[in-house]
Amino acid sequence: NTAEGKNLVGAFHPPAGVLCDLAALDSLPVNDYVSGMAEIIKAGFIADPVILDLVEADPEGARTPAGPHTAELIERSIRVKAEVVSSDLKESGLREI
Repeated sequence: NTAEGKNLVGAFHPPAGVLCDLAALDSLPVNDYVSGMAEIIKAGFIADPVILDLVEADPEGARTPAGPHTAELIERSIRVKAEVVSSDLKESGLREI
């Protein structure tokens, strides 16, 4: 990032994959977990309303890493992010959100 804008300098390479250790969520401060859940919910608004349905069906479960839908919520949000990033690698449109 520079004063002129975000992601204007450098090489752009999409990841070969995403690893997610759900056990690591237990080590996060509550505020960090909640921030991550906000990003997941944002993905629901952007492209996957099932995320919103899962959170609405069990809001208490969404507040804890041990929730019954945590893995599915994370997987769905990763899919949304991958689709957005692959369609807008340089953050010139949808990805700016």
